[in-house]
Amino acid sequence: MNWSGAGSEAVAEMIVVYSMAPYLRRASATRATVAFFWPMAT
Repeated sequence: MNWSGAGSEAVAEMIVVYSMAPYLRRASATRATVAFFWPMAT
């Protein structure tokens, strides 16, 4: 397999995004909760 070029970069980026997605969802949910219960925090 040839992993050189823009195609492999796109695949690597997609893998990173998908692996980070659960953490990002948790972080955004936490931020929304803090902002809702403690408006001064934002």
